[in-house]
Order: sequence, then structure tokens, then C-alpha cells
Amino acid sequence: MMLLVDAIGAAAAAPKLNNPCLDASKPYQKMKWCDATLPIDERVQDMISRMSLAEKIDALDTVEKSIDSLGLVPYNWWSEATHGISHVSNGDKTPYESNFAFPITTAMSFNRTLYASQGSSPSLADVKIDLPLTHASPAWHRWKKTGAQIGREARAFMNQGDAWSTYWAPVINLAREPRWGRNIETPGEDPYLSGEYATQFVSGFEVSEDDPSGLQASACCKHYVANSMDHSTVAGETFDRTTFNANITMQDLVDSYLLPFQARLPLPLHPAPSKRATPAPARCPCTLPRTCSPSCSPPTRHAPRGAPSPAGTLLGASP
Repeated sequence: MMLLVDAIGAAAAAPKLNNPCLDASKPYQKMKWCDATLPIDERVQDMISRMSLAEKIDALDTVEKSIDSLGLVPYNWWSEATHGISHVSNGDKTPYESNFAFPITTAMSFNRTLYASQGSSPSLADVKIDLPLTHASPAWHRWKKTGAQIGREARAFMNQGDAWSTYWAPVINLAREPRWGRNIETPGEDPYLSGEYATQFVSGFEVSEDDPSGLQASACCKHYVANSMDHSTVAGETFDRTTFNANITMQDLVDSYLLPFQARLPLPLHPAPSKRATPAPARCPCTLPRTCSPSCSPPTRHAPRGAPSPAGTLLGASP
């Protein structure tokens, strides 16, 4: 019984992330991929050259086994951060994670004073509608600050080995089907609004003002594309998002459903407010013509998994 308890305790204590480059007793520290002064492409190439074929194939799945050739523990690409991080472990240093308002609530208020106030109750005369949306709008920066706080918390959990580094967020599908139970996860029904929400959320989530040279945490906009149905039974026939065929006209696809995702693509990662952070690839679509599968997971992370990163200095050494 004691052995069973010890085994369970050891499993529970296993870190979600580790950094072999910090362990001087192991050989990894002297490998190229652990040298943060080298170009990222050179470090990634060094990692790949050391991996076995079996490790490379396994790394294409959503849930990866350990990569023993690099000293890396098992990894799961699937974590959530739409209104706070999930799929995390709680410990003495990470006892709780925050839970923020759903995006549909944040996006629909357009209340200039609500976004700008710091705990004070506004008078009716102070309430102004935050339209049109501009880079100077308080609502714009509130969305960014929400993403920044969630991303910072993700980094803190990651630094303790209590979270993975890749997050499916934000949800930028359009809320145009009232029966879809996940409308509250979206910014709303407007393509422009959803795209601007994604731009600011991801910028805050991935780029820390304290350490703009590194990636704070990795955001992945979802679900590409036109996903508004997860599971439904109609007239005795059951559909789910992996088999349902969404018949969409080219006009609706171009004018509506693709726009929020296109808003996230044009510019590279950059700390300046006028630039847009480039997120991880959009999550695999959950409606045909492309269906969800493990192969839709991005093949590599922004930086070598477990390797030293400038963002690791944000709240302590990255594991």
C-alpha cells in the first residue's frame, strides 16, 4: 500500500515542463540547442538531428511521449486559456489560477469608463460607448490587458513546471448560431470585432511588457474555420464537429468566417503597440472540409521545448 501511495505521489509531482539545459549533471547543457546565443534555426536543427525517427513521429501527435534524446518529459499540446488557464497542476507556489469574464461579456460591453476605471463606480454621465474601435480605445487595451494577465499567469505556472506552454485561445468563431452552446466563448457575431479582439488578446498573451524579446506563452486561435456545432442529434441522426459538413458559400467564407483569423496573420512578433504578435498556427478546423486530427498540431513550438528563453526571466528560471 505504501509503495502504491509513493507511486501516486511521484506521478502527481511529475512536472509538465522541464529544462534539461539547467541541469549541469546531464550532457544536454553543452548541446547547441541549449545555447540561447545561437540562431533559433540552428538550435532547432540540432534538436532534430539528435531525435530518433520514433521520437519525431511521436512528436507529431497532440500528446507526446518523453523525448529521451533531449531529456524532455512528456508534453500535451492541449491547454485552454479563453478566460483563464486550464489543464494545469496546483501546488504550493501555484495554488490557484484566475478565472476572467467570458469573451462575449468583455467584447459586448463597449463601455469606455468600465474599461478605464480602476475600481470606482462611474456615474451615468460618465458612461460612453467605445465606438469606433481604434488603437486608442480603452476597450482595445482592456482586451490586451486581459490576454496579458492570462499569459503572465501561464508563464508563472510554466516556470514552476505546473503548466504546458501552448494554449488554444482565443475562440474567434462567430456567434451566429444561437443553439451553439459555446457562443459565450466568442467575442460575438461581428467578424471585424472578433478579429480586433483576437489581435489584442494574442498580443497581450504572447508579448510581455516586462520582457518583450521573448515569447511569454503561445496562443493558438481556434477553431479554423466556421465552427459553430460541437454535438447535436436531429431526427435521430447524430452529428459532431469531426463529421459535420458545414456547407458555406465562398462569399460568407471570405466576408465573414475567415476575417477574424486573417486579422491575426499579417505581422511578425513585435513589442511595439503598432505591430501585431503572430500567434501559433490556428487550431485545426473542427468542421469539414478539413477535420480534426493529431496531425493538425503545429510541428514545432516557437522556441525549442525546454530551452532557455528570454521570457524565462519573467518570473524565475523557466523549467
